Amino acid sequence: SKKAEVPIGNLVDDDKSAISFAEDLLAASMQHVSTKGGIEWKEIAKVEKVPIEVTVANVTGHRGPLQDPSNSNPLVRASIPLYGISVEEMYKFLISKEGYMFIDPDADPDDFGRALMGPYEWKERSEGSNISVEYSSLKMPCPLSNRDYVVLNAFDKTSRSFLSASCYSPSVSKTASPYDEAPQSSAGCCSGPVRVAFYGAYSVGEAEAAQSSEEECCVLKVVQYVDINGWTMSSLNKHANVFWFKTFIKRAQERYPSKKENQE
Repeated sequence: SKKAEVPIGNLVDDDKSAISFAEDLLAASMQHVSTKGGIEWKEIAKVEKVPIEVTVANVTGHRGPLQDPSNSNPLVRASIPLYGISVEEMYKFLISKEGYMFIDPDADPDDFGRALMGPYEWKERSEGSNISVEYSSLKMPCPLSNRDYVVLNAFDKTSRSFLSASCYSPSVSKTASPYDEAPQSSAGCCSGPVRVAFYGAYSVGEAEAAQSSEEECCVLKVVQYVDINGWTMSSLNKHANVFWFKTFIKRAQERYPSKKENQE
């Protein structure tokens, strides 16, 4: 088996570098969601019959702070069946403002679509695919410092995927961050913000059950890597990521439940 490579922290300063990073993310995500990618996954929990799996992550970003071999934050994934919605409808929802808040209810809705760079047309993919660099923030309860992200967001209509990963864009964000190799002086109690390292892939596909079910259904495949930084232990990063999956799976299946299972 091989380690899962997670591209984080790539330099993005124009349309060419944005597209290049998006291509890296797409290639990585296809391996991460596949059952035949040669990566060994371990089931650590099950929520609503949906397994949550983890694997060792090998961060490969240009300027990512996470290339230290001692870093042990895992990559986490789940495949969530959703009912009463088609693949196309789910992808349209996923890339909308409502979908943005559905993925992260704690996010600031005003951050949605606020491009610092772009959007750039992703010409190599289907029409409607685009890429941008965006900023978002996350309020944390004291004594934790607030967190923020500078991410490249890529929407690929061909694979019906939303890809998001921390990037290094000094032209739009000069704030000290791990990507600048600067000390995190703002990592103290109730201060901040502290820059988060993040990778997420959200891909909508046909559900195997759709062939034998009278219900319309699709599957949402989700993969995430999180390092909330600020001198946090890797165990806390793993806990935060897995906890998000547990709550998200419940939220997703409450929104798109199986009528057949409810009747049973």
